[in-house]
Amino acid sequence: MVLSSMKRLIPPLYYEDAYQDGCLAVLEAIRCFDPSQGIYFSKYVQMKVNYCFLEKGRFYKGAAPEPPLSLDAPVTDAQDAGTLADCIADTAPPAADTLIWQETLRCLYPLIKALPEKYRLVIEAHYFKGLSLAQIARQQGLSPNTVSTWHRRGLNFLRENLTDSD
Repeated sequence: MVLSSMKRLIPPLYYEDAYQDGCLAVLEAIRCFDPSQGIYFSKYVQMKVNYCFLEKGRFYKGAAPEPPLSLDAPVTDAQDAGTLADCIADTAPPAADTLIWQETLRCLYPLIKALPEKYRLVIEAHYFKGLSLAQIARQQGLSPNTVSTWHRRGLNFLRENLTDSD
């Protein structure tokens, strides 16, 4: 029944988009369904999906969409031109940096666990969760000066113990 309404309301060119919209309508129906209303779930879903197709159907009219652009397409007509995929920046850190970071964490982990709890919370929140000292202060209900002091003392503890373990 639902597919027939899709085929009746949506041009074949847009079936894939309409199918995705229909799936979203089903998920929305699941989220919003209230059994106390006395409506069968299957009828409720059918009504939601049909309404989705009625609403979306008018947006599927008009010119056909452009075909998707392949990342394997050459950038220019030149023989040795790269592809569009070559133009995408790689934001991942170099593998060597990742290995160094993992080794550093392996060495620091026992020291961080050995920190007094108040210092450890500030160090973990700042360096591993990316929170600023002001955000940590607001979150913990502390003054910014207190958090700054705990941060400095935590770093000093790590520095002293890291040099002792070398």
